[in-house]
Order: sequence, then C-alpha cells, then structure tokens
Amino acid sequence: MHTTAATTVPRSLRNRLIAGAALVGVSLTGLAACQLPTSSATVRSASAVQIDKADDTPDDSPDDTVPPSTTEPPVTNPPVTLPPISLPPVTTPAPAPEPTVPATVPATPAAIPAGALDLGDGVYVPVTAGWTGTATDGVVHLTDGTMEVLIQVVRRTPGESPQLVLDEYVAASIDPLGTVSFGPATLRWSTDTPRPAMEYGFFYTTFDPAATDGKGLAGSASAFIRDDGLTLVYDVWAPASVTGSLSDESFNALIDSFLFAPEVAAPAALAIVPDFRVTTANAIARLDGTAGFTAAPGFVIQAATAEYALAGSATSEIAVVRTSGHPDQVDALATGMATTAQLLDGVVFAEDQWFGEADSLGVAGSSISFTAGNRSGSVVVFLDTTNGNAYTLLTVSDGAPGASVDAAALAFMQHSMLNSFGNIA
Repeated sequence: MHTTAATTVPRSLRNRLIAGAALVGVSLTGLAACQLPTSSATVRSASAVQIDKADDTPDDSPDDTVPPSTTEPPVTNPPVTLPPISLPPVTTPAPAPEPTVPATVPATPAAIPAGALDLGDGVYVPVTAGWTGTATDGVVHLTDGTMEVLIQVVRRTPGESPQLVLDEYVAASIDPLGTVSFGPATLRWSTDTPRPAMEYGFFYTTFDPAATDGKGLAGSASAFIRDDGLTLVYDVWAPASVTGSLSDESFNALIDSFLFAPEVAAPAALAIVPDFRVTTANAIARLDGTAGFTAAPGFVIQAATAEYALAGSATSEIAVVRTSGHPDQVDALATGMATTAQLLDGVVFAEDQWFGEADSLGVAGSSISFTAGNRSGSVVVFLDTTNGNAYTLLTVSDGAPGASVDAAALAFMQHSMLNSFGNIA
C-alpha cells in the first residue's frame, strides 16, 4: 500500500486547514486572492463590447465586437448538503462538432444565401427552424430560447498564438460574468483543406450561489483560425443543466463559408501550441500543468504550488494534494483519508465509500465523507489509472453534515478542479 511518511502538522485553534499543513517536502506559499463579484449568472447580455483585431485590418472590415455580460446581485442561499459521495456527470453545452470539409476550393466564394446572417468577409450562418438570430455590427447572436450562440469574424495577425485571441475574448466577454471556472484550452480540430485552419476551445462554468451545485451558466468558447489570420470566434452557452448545440445545418454552412472565404492576408504557418489555461481576472489556485480551481466568492487562496493548493473562507476550506505511486483506487482513497486524519483532529469517517469507473482518459473518482469534532466534510480522490498519480480534494466546513453555508461554493470549486485537467502528470 502507498503510504505517507508521518509529519508533525500545525493546526489552528479552530482545527482548520492552514498553509503549511501538507506532506513532507511540499513547500507552501501564501497568496493574496483577488475577490470577484458574486453573480447569479442566469442572464447574459448579447450587446457588444470591443475585442482587438490586427493593426492591418482594412477600415471597411466588419466591426470586431463580442458580447459583454451582466451580473445580478448576490443571492443568499439556504444551507444545503455538501455532496460528499457521488460525483454528478458534467453537463455543458456541446462544443462545436467537427466540421465536414469539402475537398476542393471553388473559383469564387459562394454568395450569401437568402435568410442567412452576414458575418463579413464572405462568412455567414443560416438560421434554421426553431432558432432566431440577429446581426449587429458584425456580431451574430442566435438563440432557440434556451441556448445562446454568439459568433464573430475578425482579421488577426497570421501565425499568432490562439491564446492571444482567446485571452482577449475572455477579458471582454466572460470575465465580466463574475466568478468563472475555466477548463484548459485544447486543439479540438484542424484541417489542411481547402486551406490550413484549426480550432482551439475551452469549457467554462459561472458560479451561482443559489444553485445546490454552485453552477450557473455552462459554455464552450472556440477560436477557428485560418493561416491568413481570418478568425471565427464561436461561443455557445446555456444554463448548466442544459445540453445541446447549434444545428448541424447551420454549423456546417458556417464553417464551410469560413474556410472558403477569400484570402485576407499573406498566409503564415498555424501556431499549434500545447494545451493552456486562458488568462483571467479570476483568482485561480494553480497546481501543475493546467490543473487548478477558481476560488469562489468569500474564499482566499492561501497556498498554491505544483503539489498543494488551499483556499479558505470564514467557515470552510478546500485543499488539493497531488500524490503518486498508487496501484489502485482503494490505495489512493486510503492515502487521501490518511492525509485528512493528518490535517484535522478527531476525524471519524463514514462507513460508505464510493468508487467510480475510469473515464476515457483512465481517470477514476472515489470519495468518502467524515466528521471532525464540530466540523464535517468530504474526501474526493481522482486517480489516473494509467500512471498511479492522483489528486485528493479535501473540503471541510463548520457544523454538522448538511449544515455548511458554503456548500454551493465548495461544490463549484470541486467541479472547477475536476474540469481543469486530463491526465494527471
């Protein structure tokens, strides 16, 4: 069995997790957290704010605009149960499907069909049955009454990193939503025909303190980038309980028109980059690679290293510890339980343990709940069965099980951590 060497762990008078209470050899650094406004994140505006374009964009090109967002006053939610055992499936709007690309380029760009919305530079999107749409200053907004899609075409510098355009979009349109959890931006699709192009995208979730799981809106934002710098920004979002996507008819016509649109600048090689985290105004407790979680309102990041992260509020804490050398889930959860007993006094674990199946990447979850004097919480472990590495998520709050005033925030941060990594390096 994988074991952790015994250490002398400092504890506060209130039996709290503190920076410095970690495994042997882990160096912790206290960080000042940036506290963001709380948002119920159930409404998002489709009016426009500015996003930069390349300096050589002609003056007659479409305005480069993206939607801003609105925030609502904080919601005081009643105490809810901290979910200790089962991990619900992640539900987000489906990312843009992989396009079907014709093999040859026509001699002239196709005319914009009647009823389609013009994005400029020869790019358009049809509005299919069940959807309505508007085009304002080069920004197209589509909705079916529940899902929202925002599309914009901009001219960017050929060969630039996809992170530049995604970072600008996040700053202009997503950060103003308030507290947001971001997944890593990944290469979702690429093609060489009819010209080199690629798609980088990421998932995101807004915080809603009135929701039991802390999730408000769930979205997927992408940048489709051609080798001549023509870029299509595509953002789809809906309440976190909703799944779906733009119709295949609309989406395929959109991507085809984008790929076959006239060249706008001398081409350069596409900048294929490793997975990355977008830059955000949100306070992120970063670990190694893309792993980390967004701090919910009221939580201050107290430590963040490659091996350990900690954030706390007046009544609750969440800690993430990276471990390795686990032969199976049982060992990984046992190590997480031992770490919990090391960090907190008087820990009594529940009898029931939960073990989940491995996902497509080989990562499997397990969990158990506990009490510690007048506090209670849960241990959730994610084990990469391909290499034996694991993340242990420990959450603890004042009061009996089900009495945490931070339950929504803790659930949101658990979700944020879960969706921040693929394999555990």
